[in-house]
Amino acid sequence: MPLTLTRRRRAAALAIAAATLAAFLAPYARRIDGLPDGLQAQYFQNADWSGAAARSRADSVPATDRLAIDTAGMPADALSASWTGWIVAPSAGPYTFATASNGGSSVYLDGQLVVDNGGPHPLRSKAGATLALERGAHPFFVKYAEAQDRLELTLLWQRGSGRFEPVPSWALRPRRVSYARFAADRVADAVARARWLLWFVVVAAAAAVAFSREIRVGSARAGGAIEELRRERAWRPLLLILAGSTAINVAGLWWGLPDGLWVGDELIPKQVASAWALHFSNGWHDRYPPLHFYALTAAYAPAVAVRDALDLDPPLVDEALAVIGRLLTVLMAAVTLVVLFFTGRRVFGARAALYAIAMYALLTPFVYYAKTANVDVPYVMWFAFALYFYLSALERGSMGDFLLWAVAATLAVCTKDQAYGLFAFMPLAVAYDARGRRVFDRRLAIAAGAAVVLFAVIHNLPANAAGFAEHVRMLVGATGGYRAYEPSTSGRLALLGVTIRVFARSWGWPMFLAASIGTALALASRAHRRVAILLLVPIVSYYLTFINVILYTYDRFLLPLFLVLALFGGYALDAFTRPGRAWRTAIVAAMFAYTALNAATVDVMMLTDSRYAVERWLRDRADDQSLVAATSIVTYMPRLDGFNAVQIFDRLALDAFKPRFCVVNVDYTLAEPPDTPLGRLIGALRDGSAPYRLAFTARPWKPWQWPPWGPPDLVGDRRDTEMVSFLRNISPTIEVYERAAAQ
Repeated sequence: MPLTLTRRRRAAALAIAAATLAAFLAPYARRIDGLPDGLQAQYFQNADWSGAAARSRADSVPATDRLAIDTAGMPADALSASWTGWIVAPSAGPYTFATASNGGSSVYLDGQLVVDNGGPHPLRSKAGATLALERGAHPFFVKYAEAQDRLELTLLWQRGSGRFEPVPSWALRPRRVSYARFAADRVADAVARARWLLWFVVVAAAAAVAFSREIRVGSARAGGAIEELRRERAWRPLLLILAGSTAINVAGLWWGLPDGLWVGDELIPKQVASAWALHFSNGWHDRYPPLHFYALTAAYAPAVAVRDALDLDPPLVDEALAVIGRLLTVLMAAVTLVVLFFTGRRVFGARAALYAIAMYALLTPFVYYAKTANVDVPYVMWFAFALYFYLSALERGSMGDFLLWAVAATLAVCTKDQAYGLFAFMPLAVAYDARGRRVFDRRLAIAAGAAVVLFAVIHNLPANAAGFAEHVRMLVGATGGYRAYEPSTSGRLALLGVTIRVFARSWGWPMFLAASIGTALALASRAHRRVAILLLVPIVSYYLTFINVILYTYDRFLLPLFLVLALFGGYALDAFTRPGRAWRTAIVAAMFAYTALNAATVDVMMLTDSRYAVERWLRDRADDQSLVAATSIVTYMPRLDGFNAVQIFDRLALDAFKPRFCVVNVDYTLAEPPDTPLGRLIGALRDGSAPYRLAFTARPWKPWQWPPWGPPDLVGDRRDTEMVSFLRNISPTIEVYERAAAQ
């Protein structure tokens, strides 16, 4: 449907432009008022406020942190300070003031002493009498004297029957201010804090108005598609599979939160905030391309706007942002299944497509990465779109299909660089496919040009070419570190064998065999041979131009290949059950039950992770003086942020720090060669040559170990030095060693 610039769309565009301009200008509105928040502060290099002030500020507040900043470099053994100005009561009513200080502090209001916490003393809190204040500004004066070499001061107020809380800077002024001026300042501050929330509301409303006709048409088309799926008896099964997959993916979503970094390579809020602070320019770069950073920034924006508007607790908001990032992946996982369904429906029919998405939904690495803020599921989602439009371009050949294919492929590469391997051979298949035999196509050239332009825009090349160059250097430098096999014939054959085993151990042998048989059947079928070859192109392309280049394989590297193989698996299961015999349906049901047990193991082990038990055990026994040592990086350890913790990786550090507790990840460290520094450290702890005894062991609860050929990375022996999956790091065996009392 062509888009025309109607009056309604012109008004919506103007509203969005005005809202955007207002959002950027809102923080500067308060600067129109030259009167800052805070009080006129004076700092003296003595304990009795005598002589001339050594320093002064016009926008300070009586608080420990601000004292430390304002008096940096001044001797703290004889220091006094005073704050003069006005305090604004936002409403008439009872107010009670208090101070908490480890030196003398006093508060004067309207010329009267209202808090007397004076004289040298250790940290002490003292409140004054409750006062009935009129709305508006009141003369205010605070004194503080420190003579114990430790700055400690908090000014508090209680409004009505509320709780005591620090007096906010917005209630303080260095000079008298009218209530109208104060109210205008408060409104400007509130608008500045809530500007992005308001911006989102305006943009959403304007978009709804501008595209109301398209929304109605799209809704009608969606309704028609749903009716078509109902006639095919695919609508209800599709919803059930999506609901079940989402439930599996949401379970364990809080794994390791808050403060946990148990997920390797997960994008955390601090990384996204740093990128946003640099506006994805000024040399900013990361090991991953910027697209998913943009997506996370957009997903975080409403929560950040609410945080700024309501001045919420930062740690609480950080945890909420981490959950939002993971929920975004859950959503992308569901979209991936939907796109996979329509792709399978196009090539093999609705029943085969339902089998395919059920197979992919129960893939153990998909279940794991669908609940993390990694880039793996997001780039697979974009690949799923690219695969759909790739087939559309070959089937219908419209310019729109070519462009959408190029756009989706570019979005995949701009989410994770290695996605390039999926598309290296695809243009060749399009340029010279079995049906068209076209060597050059104008549509292909236009699509390639659109991909290049979009790639440059997403990577912000005009404003951040230096950052992109650093990203490329980081990428090239890291590639060699992955190599696990020699670039020889025997090495490449060994890599191929391991890759096939990773397919089987990640999916389970039943589903892997179904996908393999389905591939053979599709290639043997005259009706499906062409589409089967076209589907195999990205698999061959990815393996030859990526896996075979880095000479390493990993289960998450194969996620897009599993996606294609699921289509063949669905085709095989559909063909097997189509005669309608009960025994065949029972076999397929048993296959899915077995695979579901493996998938559920991921969630169960996340929810019962052994590190939670270690944290509880340490909280019951370790005090503030107890040093807790970790022998692995934080990804493999319990969360030790709340403890007096240190990392040690050799015996010299153990003897130097003499920690009370030493925490060992058995699954990770026992694979360490015994002649390395870490290996010798672990050996000393375990054989008793170090003055430590084994005090606590937390072992993972591994459900359903009875089925044969269970996922070895979950329920098998995790000390295998061949690392092909991060799943082995869920709920590891942890040992805690305690230093002997006599030592």
